[in-house]
Amino acid sequence: MKYKLAGIWMFGLLAGTVMVNLFGEDTVREIGMFGGMFAGKLQSETVEYTKLFLMVAQQRFTVVLFLTVISFTLFGIPVMYLFFLFSSFSVGAMIAGTTMSGGISGIFLFAASMLPQILIYLPAWLLLIEWCLRQHEYLFKGNGNGSMTLKQFMPQVPLLACTYALFLAGICAETFLNPPVVRFIWKIAESL
Repeated sequence: MKYKLAGIWMFGLLAGTVMVNLFGEDTVREIGMFGGMFAGKLQSETVEYTKLFLMVAQQRFTVVLFLTVISFTLFGIPVMYLFFLFSSFSVGAMIAGTTMSGGISGIFLFAASMLPQILIYLPAWLLLIEWCLRQHEYLFKGNGNGSMTLKQFMPQVPLLACTYALFLAGICAETFLNPPVVRFIWKIAESL
């Protein structure tokens, strides 16, 4: 199962990269990856952290909660595969787009846009995926009858709680630490 997920990730990454390269540089500029609007927002020194936190929390926890709930259904594994494909496609497209529009600076901007939250999100996503795969396997493989009692579910709550705590820490890093990091790298990239 994990090898399938790794294969899907690599395929999506490649597909996203190829797709952006096929569209060409003009399309990337139109999309605005790290374009003028992005630069304008970066140069404004004010960040409304409360709004940013609420927006990021809503975006991240919507997906996390959806994947958690869907893991209790027969659709859990196919949805996980689609999520992996979409995520890796997006990452591939973003890497290719930032590189096309910014060259070497684009690579640094992509890295800056992911730091430091990726260092927290990555283990959180891996834990969530492991938890979701366990739920699906327990419910539908072997002697699983598609149901679970509260007594059977309770031992799994600490792992899920740790996973959600990691997501919350990632959201905090993305909200409060990432904007200054991106702003700093952007200033360096502008001078190159």
